[in-house]
Amino acid sequence: MKNQPAKPGSEYYIPVVEPLLDEGYRLLPDDLPSNNLRNGEFGVNFSRTFGSTDLNLIAFYTRDDDPVYRFVSPENPDDATGLRPEYHRQLQIGAGLAHSLEGGFVLRSEVSWLPRVTYNAFDQPDGLAHSPTLRGLIGVDYLWRDWLLSVQASDQYIIDWQSDYTLRQHQPIFTVSATANSFSAKLETRLAVSAMPHDDGQLWQMKNIYKPDDSWAYGLAIDVFSGPSAGYFGQFGNRDRIRLEVRHQF
Repeated sequence: MKNQPAKPGSEYYIPVVEPLLDEGYRLLPDDLPSNNLRNGEFGVNFSRTFGSTDLNLIAFYTRDDDPVYRFVSPENPDDATGLRPEYHRQLQIGAGLAHSLEGGFVLRSEVSWLPRVTYNAFDQPDGLAHSPTLRGLIGVDYLWRDWLLSVQASDQYIIDWQSDYTLRQHQPIFTVSATANSFSAKLETRLAVSAMPHDDGQLWQMKNIYKPDDSWAYGLAIDVFSGPSAGYFGQFGNRDRIRLEVRHQF
């Protein structure tokens, strides 16, 4: 099942623009796999606790939920080359570890190995290339009074990367966040900043939800993007937003 972007107006809507479309290509209909058992997803998970350490081992055979774009030559030479979104198979093998440290700290880490991931590459006739990929994450959590403080770093390393790939070989993201439930759990607060140092972009977020009872909720959220206009966060530099919401549950 492919990822479905949030609709305009939703609090999660961010109008991501596919960079290939800015190169003059034209978008073709999705090439979605048929809904049958052959296109199913299969996975196994093993979990074990050793004292203050939790260990998870996983293996997952699936399709990528985000598309890559096959270059399709037009029948009419005057037309632009087409981009056909495709969803390729992936095998992911990984491990996760969480360890409680003295003083209330929790160390988290994840690593996964994908032996064959499909990427877009300009120099390939069909626009597709395949590379093994290593993904990793490390983070530290600390509970201070009503606040959960977290620091996290993640990265993706594309092995056999070439300069014609539309993605960078490394894509590190650093996030610092603080979340709290206060006033007898009536007020939920989250403060966070995410940074991508390779393109000097940041996303600053603040969100408060006040629930005086089980029926009503009042929210205030702010998202601020910064960085160069060609960067991942910087491309949304003119889309900073403030959201006010009132919800009633019947």
